[in-house]
Formats: sequence, structure tokens, C-alpha cells
Amino acid sequence: MMKTKQYFKYSRLFFLLLVIGTGLMSCEDEDKYGKTATDSAKAVIESVRVMENEEWTPIVQVRIGTAVRIEGNNLENVSAVYFNGYEVVADDFTNFGKTYIEATVPEETPIGHQVADEAVKNTVRVVTDINEFTSALNIISKSLNISGIALYNSEEATVPGATTVSEAELGSKIQIQGAGLDFVTAVYFNGKQTEEKFISQSAGGITLHIPNDTPLGTNVEADADRNTITVETEFGEKFIYSFVIKGNPPTLAEVRSADGTEVITTTTTFGGEILRLVGTHLETVTKVYCNEVEMTEFTAEAETIVLTLPADLPVGSAVKDESVKNTIRVVSDFGEAVLNLEFRGPAPIVDRVSHTLAKAGERIRIYGHNFANVTKVVFPGDVSVTTKGTGEEPETGTFIINEAGTTIDVIVPDGGDALPGALYVEAEADNGGYSYSYMNCKDNIFISSFNSNNDAYKSGGTGDISTTNAEIPSNEDLFWCTKPLNIRLLEILEMVCNIMVSLLMRLQMERGA
Repeated sequence: MMKTKQYFKYSRLFFLLLVIGTGLMSCEDEDKYGKTATDSAKAVIESVRVMENEEWTPIVQVRIGTAVRIEGNNLENVSAVYFNGYEVVADDFTNFGKTYIEATVPEETPIGHQVADEAVKNTVRVVTDINEFTSALNIISKSLNISGIALYNSEEATVPGATTVSEAELGSKIQIQGAGLDFVTAVYFNGKQTEEKFISQSAGGITLHIPNDTPLGTNVEADADRNTITVETEFGEKFIYSFVIKGNPPTLAEVRSADGTEVITTTTTFGGEILRLVGTHLETVTKVYCNEVEMTEFTAEAETIVLTLPADLPVGSAVKDESVKNTIRVVSDFGEAVLNLEFRGPAPIVDRVSHTLAKAGERIRIYGHNFANVTKVVFPGDVSVTTKGTGEEPETGTFIINEAGTTIDVIVPDGGDALPGALYVEAEADNGGYSYSYMNCKDNIFISSFNSNNDAYKSGGTGDISTTNAEIPSNEDLFWCTKPLNIRLLEILEMVCNIMVSLLMRLQMERGA
């Protein structure tokens, strides 16, 4: 009986030890896999926040030196917080509770390439006695900033100028000055990243060249990138700085036809004509002038400008300033260029002349079109009138053009009535118009005397040679000139009259029948 009681006593003791051992083994297994006795006791990070507009706002990126609030569960027992592996112990927390910890990201926190262990880069980690929890957090420099651009006076200079500048030319050696620049991995000029390796780099400055292939003018893809230098850190953080990047001044070499196949030195403007200017650095051109009139329709590329001439472009004498006459001028932020091109208006056209046998000193009127830019009137024998009058009445040696450009009044100059031929009006060299060759042609239109007894025809008869029975031209046709004494009816007019008489006689006979 006694042995039986001892058996049960030892049996219960063994069972108790077995249960305790099993529990210890279970705890050991859970600790082995990083588990706690109760999952609800784990520390967990749900978000990291910063104060904005008096509210804790969730963020994924934070600067060193910034106060943050780590929110989650079971945070009251956290013994330390690690930013990129850098420890902040509980005693340095600003505030904490079960669901939050408030602390400041230390100034000493390693960032970017300073973090030796890639596994902890851009992380925040909390640690308790029973677990630790890691969350992603992009930690960036305290103050990425560009404070100015300094220019080296020469390529060989090792120290930049003492003052900062607001512009520099392509290829210039510059130093970007500021803060947090040691983490910069890319620099963009007018939106294009430079491929050149930095000459030097530190937290306070980056020395490099402005690339010669920096886009300028219309080659800048985004307007927001024009005249800017942008730095970007390894964290993806960017800082944009306004800076004028000066290109080379434009040049003009020649003018071609719209399709670019033909070089032209003169152009006649009717409006809508297309010219192709050829040169260099034209992509930065912002204004184009023809005869100093600003063009509104043009497109500029690196080596060409295509423009459309307006219908009202002044040419010839309509251009009051001779210094800009027949010129094309292009302007950019970096300079300007001028090229000569002769702009012509439509060629003058002579329709008729008020009197073809006017004498020297008499006034005649020339009728036609496109007279606005006429610079001289040439009579047969190369006798010229080259002075354009300013009044309403021409004086000797001058001519007057009406406002519509359809008439020219001129005094016949000495010698202008001596030879037969055509009248010529000229706007520009090789740009003029002729009348018929009837000026001063006495034998063709007017006859002042006859060879045989004042008889115009061998068959006799003088009825068509009289000043009394001949039809007198209207005042508009004669204008201010004297009518010749004798006027001969043309033979073709006589033929027409004879035909009409025959037709009338035939008509009367048919009616009589």
C-alpha cells in the first residue's frame, strides 16, 4: 500500500515536470522564430508623420533634423528608434505612448552614400524587449539648396569669382553653390542632364561646365525648364534655380526658296510668299524684321527660319528709312544678325498715256497699275525724270504718283520729245513696265504736213485731212497738251466706215424689197 502511494506521488511529480519542460521548449521555439507569448504585445509602426498646418501629416520622405511622430501599436515599451541605423534611445524621445513616439531625426543620421549597410538605408526601426519592427522612410539632407552660381574667370582657374552671376555662356566653367550638394547625383541645364563628370563636389559646391549641347530657345522641350539649372539628389529630391544660359549670337548666311532648293537675292511681295532663312544658332531667335517691320508668322530651328511675308510689307520708296531698306534682321537674347535681300513690289504696268505727241514742258498723265514704288520715268532716248514730287502738281524735272498708285503726272523733259519709242517706268532695277512704242511717233498717228499738194492720198481728196471735219480727242485724252494742226484718220477706220455704209445700203434695199 505504501509503495502504491509513493508511486502515485512520483508519477504526479514526473507529470508536472513534463508539463513544465514542454512549456519551456515551446517558449524556446517561439523565441527562436522571433515570436512573443502573445502577438498583441508586438510593437508595430503604421505611419511616420510630420507637423504641417498644425496637424500630424503622413509622409514618406523626411529631412534630417525634422521632428517626427511614429504612430502604431505597443510603442510604450520601445527602448530605441533607429534612423538609417542611427540610434535614438528612449530617454531622448520628445514624447511617447502606447500608439505613438515623438522624436527628432538626428543631425548625425547618415544618409545616402553615407549609410554603410544597404539593409538599413532609408528605414526607421523600433526595438522592444520582445520584438523589433522596420518601416521604409526616405531620409534626405537637411537643406538641399542652390544659393548662387559662381563663374570661373578662365578654364585654368581653381577658384571661382568672388561674386555670383545670373547668366553664363555655353561651355563656361561654373560652381553651383549651396547646401546638401554632396548628395547630388544629376545636374540638368534647361531640362537636359549633363553627362560630364563633376570636376569637384562637396556639401557646399559642385564645379562643372555648362554643356555646349545645352538646348536653347525652341529646342527646350518644356517652357518651365527654360533658363534653369536643376540639381537632383540620390533620393530623387530636386532643387530648381533660375539662371540664364547664354548661347551664341545668331548668324544669317543666305535666303532660300520655301523648299530650300534655290538661293534668292530678290523677292517680289504680293503677300503670302514664304522665305527660308539659313544660318546658325537660329533656334533662339525671338523676333524677325523685314524692312524693319516685325514679322508675325515664322518658325525657328537651329539652322533655319521659315517666314511668311505679309501683303502690306512696305518696299521700295515706301520704306522711309534707307538704312533698313531691303534688309532682314533677326534678334535673339544673345545677339542679332542682318542680311540684305531686295524686296520688290509687283512690277509697274503701263496701260496708256494721255498724249503721245506732247512737247517738252507739257504735262502728261501715265495710266496703269503698281506705280506706288516707281522711282523714275524714262522717255525715248533715255531721257529720265528721277525726282518724285511731294505736292499735287508736278514741276519740271519731277513726277507725281497718285495715292492709289494708278497714275503718274509728269512734265515732258527737254529732249523727251525728240525720238520715237516707248515710255518706261521703273520701281527697282530690272523691275519696270513699258508703254507701247508710240511716243513721239509722228508718222504713225499724227501728220503735220503732206508731200503732194496737202493731199494724203494719190487718188485725191482732202476730206479726211481737215482740222474742221476731223474728230477732236477728248480733254482727258489730250490732257494739258496742244492738239496738232492736222489729224489723219487711220485707214482701218476708213475701212470700217465703208463696211458700215455697205451694210446700211444693203439693209435699206432689203426693206425696200
